[in-house]
This record gives sequence, C-alpha cells and structure tokens, in this order.
Amino acid sequence: MSTVSLLTAKTEVADDAGNAIYAVGYLKTILTADVDLEGLAAEHGAELWYVAETCETHVKLSAWPYLLANGKNAYTALVAYKDVKNGSYNLASRPEDICMTVGIGGMNPLANARSNVMRYALPNGLTDLLHSYESDGGRVDLRLSPSCQARMCRPTVKAKKTK
Repeated sequence: MSTVSLLTAKTEVADDAGNAIYAVGYLKTILTADVDLEGLAAEHGAELWYVAETCETHVKLSAWPYLLANGKNAYTALVAYKDVKNGSYNLASRPEDICMTVGIGGMNPLANARSNVMRYALPNGLTDLLHSYESDGGRVDLRLSPSCQARMCRPTVKAKKTK
C-alpha cells in the first residue's frame, strides 16, 4: 500500500529519528511493509536503500537515497518529478507509473537482499497538478535541515538537537 503526493511548497519531511529534509517539487511516497525493514537492515549490519525508475521507459529517477522511517513499518521516499540536471525525464510532460525496489545492503554480500519491483500509479488528479506546477516554473529543490547537514541525514544516526 502506498500514497503519492506532490510537494508544491517547501515542506519539512522528517523521520522518527528526528532527521528532517526540506523538499519542493518532489513526489512524496509513503510505503508500508509487512516487516520492520530498518530492524532487518540493522540486524545484518546493512543499510536500507531504494531505487525508483519509470516503469515503461526504465529511466532512473532522482531521489533522496534513504527511506525515512515513519511509524511501524511505514517509510517515506522522496522522488523528484523531473530531472533538473540533464532533463532525462519529466513526469509532468510524460506521466508514467513509478517502479521502486527496496533493499538492504552492506559489506557482507550474504546480508544483501532486495524486494520485488513495486509499481505505484500516479493517483487521479496528480497528473493535472504536475502540469499546473510545471507551468508555474516547476521548482525542484531538496535541502537538509541544520540537524542533518553534518551527517547527510543518514537514517541510522539519530539527529542531534539544535538550538
């Protein structure tokens, strides 16, 4: 189960550990799992990761590299709706479903595992919102909160309180 929404204004996206990212122009996808993926990764001394791509053309999407844990077996993925570096995709002009693979990986190859590909359809109305957002300038930006800047918001490290 998942939900997909477009962040059209600078929005703070945080996880349970207190890590926060400010994003605009990103698709915020909430993923749920049957198991505790963070716990599974920690048990094997591995990192939790995900990859997002368009389902039909298989173009890799620009995304924040870590899933943000939000509650029991719920995670947030942030995926840019368009590639601002080299223009390889734009979901406003060419909407496609998003395919994601989640996995754990580390130095021990025996601990590496990945999910099946999960397909997420863009919800009704999101395509129109993407067109409108793109015609208004289509800003895409992601910034780390001050508590995350020193360690790049790695989810395995708890956030430090800032004054």
